[in-house]
Amino acid sequence: MSEITQDDIFKRIEGLEDETQKLMVCTLVGHSKITTFCFGYHHCARCDAQIGDSLGGLYDSSKDVVVGHDCEICRANFAALDWRHTLLAPDPFSKETTT
Repeated sequence: MSEITQDDIFKRIEGLEDETQKLMVCTLVGHSKITTFCFGYHHCARCDAQIGDSLGGLYDSSKDVVVGHDCEICRANFAALDWRHTLLAPDPFSKETTT
């Protein structure tokens, strides 16, 4: 079985609403390592699904890029990501998201 490509993804999500496209990308290739974080809860920045809990559970976020963090670790983690994590995900380092 061949691996899914970006072209395959775009063909499958063509014509869907933006939020539905994001959900479908996560369904097809998995949640993004670009995440948001609030009070111990980690969410996929692409589809906003909760993917981890470091407050009452265990979640290894060492490879994540946290939206709004413009630190060396997040920059290094971002450089290691491929298209599966960046496709339709927000730019974690944009002026609107960086505090």
